[in-house]
Amino acid sequence: MNDRTAMLRTQPNSLTITWLALGLTLTIAPRLRIGLNVPIGPGEVVCAFWIIWVFWNHFFAAGLLPGRQAKFSAIIGTMAFFIFFAGILSALFLGFWKQTGWRDFFALAFIIVLAFAFNLHFTNRVNLERFCLALMAFLSIYVFPLFIVSRFTSHLGPFSLFYDPGATRFSALGFRPGQLDFIFVAIPFLSIHFLFRRKGILKRASLFLLCVASLYLGFDHKSDAFLVAVAAGSVVALILIWGKGVSLLNRRNRLAAIGMVAASLIVLSLISFFMFDKVESWVMNVYEQQGQGSVRINLWLNGLKAASVSPVFGLGPGSYSGVRAPFQHSEAHNTLVDVAILGGMLGILIFTCVIGYLGWRTLRTGLTWLIAAFLSMVCYSVFHYTLRQPLYLIGLIMISKLATTFARSSFKRTPNAVLDMK
Repeated sequence: MNDRTAMLRTQPNSLTITWLALGLTLTIAPRLRIGLNVPIGPGEVVCAFWIIWVFWNHFFAAGLLPGRQAKFSAIIGTMAFFIFFAGILSALFLGFWKQTGWRDFFALAFIIVLAFAFNLHFTNRVNLERFCLALMAFLSIYVFPLFIVSRFTSHLGPFSLFYDPGATRFSALGFRPGQLDFIFVAIPFLSIHFLFRRKGILKRASLFLLCVASLYLGFDHKSDAFLVAVAAGSVVALILIWGKGVSLLNRRNRLAAIGMVAASLIVLSLISFFMFDKVESWVMNVYEQQGQGSVRINLWLNGLKAASVSPVFGLGPGSYSGVRAPFQHSEAHNTLVDVAILGGMLGILIFTCVIGYLGWRTLRTGLTWLIAAFLSMVCYSVFHYTLRQPLYLIGLIMISKLATTFARSSFKRTPNAVLDMK
């Protein structure tokens, strides 16, 4: 078998795309797992078999070596494992290690292997696009029917569809709304990205409805994290569109471009003058709603205190923060702080380098809505510990690879190109 034939054999097809999209969707249904302290459920099992198939097909059946992106993820994963074990040894030496930390360890190890397999299997734009659309379709099929059912009943058989006893915050088959919001915060932007590239009224209408439904779901959760993340992504998208509009106008009429910049600054100043008090009131209301803001600040501060006990290697996987004091078996609800607890300064260095690398690759493509989707997921992670969710890291990698492969591909510019392309 020559190299070209081997590469064609390992390319994603409808089966493998559907397989992984289904598995990742089921990972955000933790109520289906076999136990609270065991991160194994239908989604993890489906993804595990997908990983085995990818490895067998790539290394044994085709006899290929990993590409550059897969090698990069393998190096980062190896470094992460070193930090995990160093942190565990530190926690054992200091007397803070708990057996429940092994749950996080195996969850993170699984995600590292899954990320390597994903980079190995998905290498071109067409298949990444198909996978992204399939994933959004499966997420919609899983969440929105349950959301409709939740308007009439709080339970589906033995499973509660809500986070709180008062049945006010929908969580599907998860334990909290954040297990949905971390990925649904990006779906409105992804929907708009594909909407500009789809032909046909039905396809565009479906993507528009998905965008609206995702926003409604997040707002219904009354989540400050969702609101802030969507706002951040939207502001960045508007700035990028404005910048591209000015750049396009400047090529044709420099004076008109200067006028547009001046008019924009005047309008922004007027909006700021008249809307500042309302925006400030809204921000404070979101911050104080159900005590979300003050509780998070306490969790962050106590998480940093826990991280300071072992600043270089951290304390390994586990929950070491607390609302009233550190080491109360709670997460810090801030991915960066939780990474500091998990891996110390080395962990922060690796995490920020990976996110920064993926973000830079996305940003330099100039694809507005993919940049907004990526930023919204990163922004959301400031308010929750999302690293333990397989779909979080895979989602960021998917968006980054989708942006870079779109930028590299030669495709026909559309009349809407100024909105989302260089």
